[in-house]
Amino acid sequence: MPPKRQSTDASGSAAKNPKTGDPPRNPRWSKVSGSANADDGYRIKTSSLEAYEYICLCKPLHYTGLGDDDEEDEEGEEGNADKPSAAHPEHPWAVTMAGTQKLTALRIMSSLRDPDGFGMHTYNDHFGYGVLEVAQNPVLDFEEAKTWKEKWSICEGAALFFAKGDANPLFQVDDGEGAKTFMDVTGVMFAIMLAMLDREGLLKPDSEVKSLGVVMAGFVRFIAHTIGPDFGIRANNLDKTVLAYAKKYNIELKGLFGIEKELETAEAEAEKLELPASDDKNGDPWNWKTTLAQYQKDYGPKIGGDKLDITTWTPAERRKAAFDKKDPFSRKMIDAIKDGMIMQPA
Repeated sequence: MPPKRQSTDASGSAAKNPKTGDPPRNPRWSKVSGSANADDGYRIKTSSLEAYEYICLCKPLHYTGLGDDDEEDEEGEEGNADKPSAAHPEHPWAVTMAGTQKLTALRIMSSLRDPDGFGMHTYNDHFGYGVLEVAQNPVLDFEEAKTWKEKWSICEGAALFFAKGDANPLFQVDDGEGAKTFMDVTGVMFAIMLAMLDREGLLKPDSEVKSLGVVMAGFVRFIAHTIGPDFGIRANNLDKTVLAYAKKYNIELKGLFGIEKELETAEAEAEKLELPASDDKNGDPWNWKTTLAQYQKDYGPKIGGDKLDITTWTPAERRKAAFDKKDPFSRKMIDAIKDGMIMQPA
């Protein structure tokens, strides 16, 4: 477990930013925080309806070799990147602009929790627990989001974060059971998301949710290829849940070649899974609220936030951990962070 550290002052204010008029910061962030700035940037860029339109995405998952999916659209894929999906209906990969912005924010936050990147050493699992802290924030974002479109874009960003390997360090921490438990929470989050889309009549081959096949496949591939055989993490049987929904509604999952053995087992077990009815009156058929509350009780009182973000530390704390005993952040850099600068990873 990470060492206890006194939290810095949280922003906590409900007033708008007097300089910009933007909505207030989420109280989970510290007053001075690179993570908060990344989140602010995400919220600003996703404040319009255009953020939930779909754009073309280059192969978003890890690939182990060429397969049919690659051969179909290998030419011109990169040239279509970030272009409107509606203008390129033949392009197999799509994601909302908001989803890509969520992935960018998560990557920035992760980089701010890597002591090696700042010439520092704190303790061996700082980066792993830091990535876990980062990954907990979309869970909180999901709970706070008001619309299914907002919730879906959060799931898009999380799926890409997991499938692209950005979350892998969290599975190296000394509390392996805690990592497994977190993935169980994530599994329930995505299951309840699919149930929401089901109730809205959006689980279908021609759904307006153009990234269904990419995001659903992202979670399946992540479990099968990254955590299933190595860590024994099943994420509350999320792979089977996704496969069951995909089969029920004839949704094509994108990019699942190379995991045929894992798929064969998961698909056989998915056959036995009973999904909630589309018109289920229970607004929480996968017990999302209870699962999140129990996780917060067991691993809280607060999860997420920015305690392991090195930009939130005092100069004295950073100097103590630095190899050269100098603060890796100059006064100018700290002032820029206070003014809202978003620190991009090198």
